[in-house]
Amino acid sequence: MKAQGEEEIGDEFAKFFPMLIWAVRDHHLEMTVDGQDITAKEYLEKCLALKRGRGKDVTDYNALRETIRAFFKNRNCFLFPLPTVMDNLKNLEKLQMNELDPKFIKVGYEFTEFIFQNGLCKMMNGKEITGNMFTTLSEKYVKAIATGNVNIESAYDYVIQTVNSNAIEQAEQQYHNEMNDLVLPVTLDVLNKKNMAAQNQATDIFLRTAVNNDKNMQYFKS
Repeated sequence: MKAQGEEEIGDEFAKFFPMLIWAVRDHHLEMTVDGQDITAKEYLEKCLALKRGRGKDVTDYNALRETIRAFFKNRNCFLFPLPTVMDNLKNLEKLQMNELDPKFIKVGYEFTEFIFQNGLCKMMNGKEITGNMFTTLSEKYVKAIATGNVNIESAYDYVIQTVNSNAIEQAEQQYHNEMNDLVLPVTLDVLNKKNMAAQNQATDIFLRTAVNNDKNMQYFKS
């Protein structure tokens, strides 16, 4: 991959990549190194540690780890033990909470709390990506990958154009609704005040939902 004609490097892309959260299921290894207890995050860093050497095996071993370390500066780890004893695993879907391992439940609560506290909204040009926007992006990506024409920029532009077109429709509808409430005849002063109020409401709706982009400035022209 290339970015703006330059070779892709982790330090640049790390600014835009999300947090890496590694959730390990059925973890049963001892959490110690040289006799010292370690945390789940320290366990992750230990797994990402690079080997010394220049041989092919060492290079292959380090390649993925170097990529993860470079692209995901912010990372964390959660180690889930077996949810219950081995004999109960075949009936896992039918088990009640009090039948699960308390350690598994504890990690589950910690994981959920961490996501709620640290999870960030997906953003596009300063606007949160809504469910509809994310669905459109996903559809465009899948179609692009299936046809072998992967162009992330065009997918983003398509979503921005769609969102801004919908924002204009909503704003215009709000303006018409406000003006239709006006009972004629009225004085020019009343008409101007009503028109100004309707315009302000329409503009507010548009600015709340539209996405600014230098390729779509026609949507922001008065």
